Amino acid sequence: MSDIQTDIQAGMRELHRIHTEIQRVRTDLDRGPRQVRAKTRLVENKQAEIEQMRQKLLQTRKSADEKGLQLKSSEAKLHGLQVKLNQATSNREFDAVKGQMDADKMANSVFEDEILEALDKVDSLKANIEAAEKEKATLEADAKKFADQVSAVEGDRKAELARLEASLAVAEKIIPAGLISDYKRLVQVQGASALAPIENKACTSCMNVVTTQQGIDLRAGRFTFCRSCGRMLYQVD
Repeated sequence: MSDIQTDIQAGMRELHRIHTEIQRVRTDLDRGPRQVRAKTRLVENKQAEIEQMRQKLLQTRKSADEKGLQLKSSEAKLHGLQVKLNQATSNREFDAVKGQMDADKMANSVFEDEILEALDKVDSLKANIEAAEKEKATLEADAKKFADQVSAVEGDRKAELARLEASLAVAEKIIPAGLISDYKRLVQVQGASALAPIENKACTSCMNVVTTQQGIDLRAGRFTFCRSCGRMLYQVD
């Protein structure tokens, strides 16, 4: 194998390695903020849940208050009926007033049960809100801690990306001028997968065997693309 062929193989391996490292760093840079946003959404969702419970608490309290007013009104009515009962001048009048009082007492009993149920619901909602507030505080602390961690390494990741991109500009000089446009388009679409080594006479991307002519071209140090998947090929050894 000539020195030129060896240099091309080594250069293509290095080019592929740099592309792979760039893809890794860019993925890390994208993943961090994406995870921060996901954790922030958890906090926002918990806050929305708390707001819903608070609205429900207000409505339940309002309902309990309204039923309390209805109970007081009914009790006042009962007091008036009691006066009428005491002043009844006939059995018929007495029975009519007594029947109305019994109905109102039954209604008051229902009001009392509903008020107690509403007050129990108020206590339950207050406890749920308190628990949700604690959960939200935990989520906020976790989100802030994670965001600080992402921010702490972001500078190093960007510096690493800048170094790799500088190395890439040098490594890409191995690509012939006539193929640079095709190479750039392929990298834009495929990223690090734009390049594929040949192993056992097959493209490692699609596992299709290269043609005899392609094998000759690669051994001669010429560049070629996989006829099946379109990757730029290079010889491993």
